[in-house]
Amino acid sequence: MIDQCIPTANDWLYNNTNLGPQQRNAMSDLCPDLFCELPVAGADSGPNTKPVIIALSGAPGSGKSTLGRMLSAVLTGAGRRCQLLSLDDYYLPLKQRLALAEEIHPLCAVRGVPGTHDFSLLLDHLDRLVAGNISGLRTPMFDKATDDRLPEGKPIQLHAPLDYVLLEGWVCGTPPQLADALTEPVNRMEAEKDATRVWRQWVNQNLQDYQTALSSRVQARWYIQAPDWEAVVRWRWQQERDLPVAGLKSIDEIQTFLAHYQRLVQHMQATSKQWADLIITMDEAHCATMPPDTRSTGQ
Repeated sequence: MIDQCIPTANDWLYNNTNLGPQQRNAMSDLCPDLFCELPVAGADSGPNTKPVIIALSGAPGSGKSTLGRMLSAVLTGAGRRCQLLSLDDYYLPLKQRLALAEEIHPLCAVRGVPGTHDFSLLLDHLDRLVAGNISGLRTPMFDKATDDRLPEGKPIQLHAPLDYVLLEGWVCGTPPQLADALTEPVNRMEAEKDATRVWRQWVNQNLQDYQTALSSRVQARWYIQAPDWEAVVRWRWQQERDLPVAGLKSIDEIQTFLAHYQRLVQHMQATSKQWADLIITMDEAHCATMPPDTRSTGQ
């Protein structure tokens, strides 16, 4: 399986992404190391074995969606049954987020942070996939251009039992911040719109709930590390320009939107070696590597 993963990954990246040759080669060259890090699952560990759930996290625009889709394609090509779930598909519909804005804080209307997902639905789907109860399961689909959930979900095509479930989501597996870290705002948006800290405390409590629920379900936490916050802004702007219909029209709009993510992105960047089982680093050119010192035992 390892011998075939590089050409399979390179072909998939060429046909399904806008990455340049340098970026494609870096990500496909990463595959053998990633396969060596895969926990034993399904076909390797005998019958009646539950699928392994791997959480792929990273800042917006870091490449986690591409990595998840590539891994899913390579695993499937190697004869493994793999299902990819994206946290972004589980955003609450706009109507529900507007209700949270009325009930809790106006910033709750903005999608992205913990608390703005239908997390109970995601957990139900994860549990059904692990149990092999796939019949009739449809995952939601979210349209970022309209900032709302589509009326029809996406049916699961595979049949149980699965070997792997890849959960791609920017905060999946991340522990919450300490209470003292919430005191000072990290940007102008927080200073002006969350002076009483209601929103950031609500986000942090939801992050705690996310981590608690996933800790008993996820077997491995893989994290994509960006060089710095400025790179995150650049990558998210590039990601927006690649969309058929861009929801954010300028770099200023990108910066305003990402201000809601900045606190947790910087928290993840600073603490990843404490909780991630594997860290994939992205350089300024958005090329992936996995230096030996970025592998962690996690906590």
